[in-house]
Amino acid sequence: MANFENNSNGFSFNGNGNGHGHNNDGQDGEIPDENYVYEEEDEDHEHEYINIAQSHSVSAYEESVHQVISLEFHDRGLTLDFSADEARELGRVLAEVVKYLESKAR
Repeated sequence: MANFENNSNGFSFNGNGNGHGHNNDGQDGEIPDENYVYEEEDEDHEHEYINIAQSHSVSAYEESVHQVISLEFHDRGLTLDFSADEARELGRVLAEVVKYLESKAR
């Protein structure tokens, strides 16, 4: 699930469900998604890998986005900051992606 919030600059989108940069269960050390491979070494740090080759991905191109969209990565998620106009345009693009995916599922 994604979180949307209205702020003074427009809208923010948080890519993880709880909006706090943690997994939904609130634990930093666990990644429940089977597309992730979690590896802990003898050293004092951890590595995360995303197995892109086995995941499903979709690319969408939209010319109507003309303003700045800021992308900020967190430990367990991301934040997008953009204007309300850009949010509407991005929403239209994502709605088309959903339509496309639903047509492929039938």
